[in-house]
Amino acid sequence: DAVRPAAAPPVLPSAATDGAAGGTTGGPGEPGGTDGLDGLDVPSVDEWSGEVGRALSATSWPELDPSIESVLDGTRTGSPHLACGDAEAQGLTPADCSWTSPSASTTVVLVGDSTAMHHLDALVPLAESAESGFTLVNRAKFACPFVDIRVQNDVTGILESCRAHNDETLALIDETHPDVVLVTNSYQTLSEDGGGTITPDRWSEGFGAYARRLAEAAGSVVVLTPPPDDADIASCFRRGGSPVDCISRTSRTWIDRAAADQDVLESIGGVLVDLRVLTCVSDLCPAFVGDVPVKEDRVHLTTAFALAVSPVLGDLLRARGVL
Repeated sequence: DAVRPAAAPPVLPSAATDGAAGGTTGGPGEPGGTDGLDGLDVPSVDEWSGEVGRALSATSWPELDPSIESVLDGTRTGSPHLACGDAEAQGLTPADCSWTSPSASTTVVLVGDSTAMHHLDALVPLAESAESGFTLVNRAKFACPFVDIRVQNDVTGILESCRAHNDETLALIDETHPDVVLVTNSYQTLSEDGGGTITPDRWSEGFGAYARRLAEAAGSVVVLTPPPDDADIASCFRRGGSPVDCISRTSRTWIDRAAADQDVLESIGGVLVDLRVLTCVSDLCPAFVGDVPVKEDRVHLTTAFALAVSPVLGDLLRARGVL
């Protein structure tokens, strides 16, 4: 599993020279491998990485907005978009879960599970900006990884619901031919219903089945990686304690899942964007950046972080040719 640093401030390499996940050697998803930029010069990402580095060097918790306490007790302002993760049950129409601008000429569809849903607060402002040029359509759904595998979940009826939702999403993409499909699935350890832990090969098989269909119908297929699944803010945070206790690192499961996705994408001409460039420096990932907490649990981004990082994400996706 992931290795947490000792309770002392980490010694950090320069963000300007090492990027968000280390140097420039190694495979996709590998700590010390890709920096998420593929050699591109994106000044806003460099500036953001500086903020991440400063957070990693902090020895005490700053005043955050929202506070960690309000994130943990649920009193902070929630996202207005998360209801789209269960749209049918919430009585929402497709139009309620689509966002656009007057300049829109292309369509982007978001698919995946709850980790995709927590990217919405960063993506919606991009879609709604005057010059965005695209319409964003949400087809992500809570507890439903976009993969042709029955992923174990104890919620009654969720396996059948997820299968039906993913089938409908594939049919919609077949029919509408969007320009871009964005995919985000959890990189946590998952088990197959009635089976054991899902191996990288099994994941490649299951994601590959969907990805090949997407490639036939959409202009491009892009995986946006989820945050590393490590430190849980509910367990590591202590007022008066050190934020070093809440630093996350990338697990072996995360690395293997990212590599499996990369292999699939290479076979269809797709793109993997390693979003650790927005949350980590040299595979050290702080619990806050600037004055906002990053995650509300082990893996889901806070609304405040998603909103704060939105312009930087937009620059990164444009630089990578995604938008």
